[in-house]
Amino acid sequence: MGIRREFFVSIIFLLCVNLLTAFSEDIDTLKNRLKNVTGKEKMEILNELAGAYWELPPNERIAFAEQAIDLAEEFYDHKSKADAYNHLGIAYNNMGDSKKSMEYFLKALKIMEQINDKNGIANSYVNIGQANFYLDNFDKALEYFQKALKVREEVGDKMDVSQSLILVGNIMGKTAKYNEALDYYFEALAIKKEIDDKTGISQVYNNLGNIYFETGHPKRALEYREKSLRIDRELGNKWEIANTAFNIAEYYLQIKQPEKAYPYMLESQEISEYLENKGLIRDNLYNYSLYHELKGDYQKALKYQRDYSELTKSLFSKELSEKIAEMQIKYETEKKERENQAYKLQLEKARSERVRLTLGLVIALLIVFIIYYGYRIKKRSTLLLQELVTERTHELQQKINELEQTEKALRESEEKYRLLAEQSGQMTYDYDISEGQIKWSGDILAITGYTPDEFQKVDIKAWEKHIHPDDRKKALELLDKAIDKCSHYQVEYRFKHKNGNYLSIEDNGIFLADINGKAAKMLGIMKDITERKRAEEKIKTSLREKEVMLREIHHRVKNNMQIIISLLRLQSTNTKNKKMQEAFKESQNRIHSMSLIHEKLYQSKDLARIDFAYYIRGLIVHLFQSYRVDTNLISLKTYVEDIYLDINRAIPCGLIINELVTNSIKHAFPGGKKGEISVRLHLNKQGKIALVVSDNGVGFPEDIDFLNIKSLGMQLVNDLTQQLEGTIEFDRKGGTTFNIVF
Repeated sequence: MGIRREFFVSIIFLLCVNLLTAFSEDIDTLKNRLKNVTGKEKMEILNELAGAYWELPPNERIAFAEQAIDLAEEFYDHKSKADAYNHLGIAYNNMGDSKKSMEYFLKALKIMEQINDKNGIANSYVNIGQANFYLDNFDKALEYFQKALKVREEVGDKMDVSQSLILVGNIMGKTAKYNEALDYYFEALAIKKEIDDKTGISQVYNNLGNIYFETGHPKRALEYREKSLRIDRELGNKWEIANTAFNIAEYYLQIKQPEKAYPYMLESQEISEYLENKGLIRDNLYNYSLYHELKGDYQKALKYQRDYSELTKSLFSKELSEKIAEMQIKYETEKKERENQAYKLQLEKARSERVRLTLGLVIALLIVFIIYYGYRIKKRSTLLLQELVTERTHELQQKINELEQTEKALRESEEKYRLLAEQSGQMTYDYDISEGQIKWSGDILAITGYTPDEFQKVDIKAWEKHIHPDDRKKALELLDKAIDKCSHYQVEYRFKHKNGNYLSIEDNGIFLADINGKAAKMLGIMKDITERKRAEEKIKTSLREKEVMLREIHHRVKNNMQIIISLLRLQSTNTKNKKMQEAFKESQNRIHSMSLIHEKLYQSKDLARIDFAYYIRGLIVHLFQSYRVDTNLISLKTYVEDIYLDINRAIPCGLIINELVTNSIKHAFPGGKKGEISVRLHLNKQGKIALVVSDNGVGFPEDIDFLNIKSLGMQLVNDLTQQLEGTIEFDRKGGTTFNIVF
């Protein structure tokens, strides 16, 4: 529905678990104890209250954390001071103050490193990662989450390890690596069930629901979210209840069932406002906007959308202009249609008022006559009354003149609206449902072939019969849904012209309700879109033909290259010269690297570019097989992001990888030496593609300049890098590393 939106409307913001105090006492008990204790015991209770993320709003937690810091400094308790800093960072993150949040997380990390508290270091890594996650700095977030996971695996705490797996899974989901996200979540879920961590199980269920929702499995998503909510309510975790209720509400809104969404929306909003969680308050504003849009109240929907946009700017910036504009158009359209209806009602009212005023004028004249008749009886009284009647008559005449001008303006407005519809090639209708009467206007002749007089005889049933039989059921079902909700509708169907041909029609309209909330009026515009439909079909046909042709070209190029490879292989069998055989093999592999690109393009849905990560794996596997590499001696590691390249960059990049990996296989590990070859491909901070091919073998000889080497392979690498308009760097430390950026 447009927001635009982020990966999840609301992602569970998992906070560091070791800082979440397992409360043996409830909040009220802790607050009462706080009044009667001093010293270190008071400091510990303050830290417990500061860590009550799901129970207390951020402002209260900040106050407790600041008192805990003062006492920790008094007692030189570095660990408690670092814990309080982490609590402050989390509270400010909830409030949307990312700068303060990061400041306190870094202070906590510094202390934990000084006292060598590995659990504390891992927790600080998690919090810094979360702050970056909240700001959409996903690379940094992943870096810190993976650091935390490594430390926690060394410590061996299953609870902490499972939480880190969830966090890494969140990054995978956020960057659309859904299968990898599911792997991390299910691994975490297995640990959570093993240690019977119900809160953690609920978190994983909710995140699984988000993944399945995003990948087009809404029923499965709802199943996991409902499981999560049942556990949250059992445990009384307010924040988790609010977040999961929000996600369930989002599901029902997506499937257009606002009534089912509403109780979950209400529950989520009440808790998020109590906890002062601005991120979740913001997301709930979006759901309320969507709810009122589905209910047809576009004015309220627009209000909530604006509130959502303003809060988003304070937290993130960007988003929603297109959505607001769309809703603004809908609201203004509805408003204009209501005004047109009001014009008609005012016209009728003006006519009625004119009659009443005319009668008033007649009565006034009779009064004048009566006064005149009584003139002889009471001259003074008659003169006074006559003055009053004259003044009243003048006022009445002024009102009659004003009403005549209003009526004239309304008629002119109606005429302009009719002429506008005719000139734009559109036809309008006004159907009074209770009376069964329908009025047609606009360019009737062009759309129907009938004259306006002829078509005025067409009632609603006759209009339905003009709709093509194949389109009729769908069109009427859509109208039935709109009439039940008294909402807007837009439907396309084929309409039978007087000459027997069918025109493609776009029908936009609205049902207006009476005081009882039932549909009373149906107002709409019919527009001929036949030429547009024909043009669209021509474009689709042309695209299909070109796609088939392009696939055939890629297929034939691939086949021709395979033939060349086969010819080279046959030729190599006719010579016993080892160097010649090696040259033939290298040529075969180079051609194979290009052939593989055409094969991937032929198989891909996108003929303009290929999934280069998938290509690299296939290429390297081929090279290992070609040189019969013993994987027990030489291992391979690939770190490849999901990057797509067009054919002009894919072929030279593929050839470079072929040459560098071949060079490592042949020269890096002489005499059965063990080692590792690594290939990395990612986007750097400047948005450029970085390709790193390295090995930990014997390395290049010190006396060889790789830029001026006579080897054909290295000459190809340098030339192809220039073709990509890139740069190449070479490092001999710990083996051989080539770093190419383009």
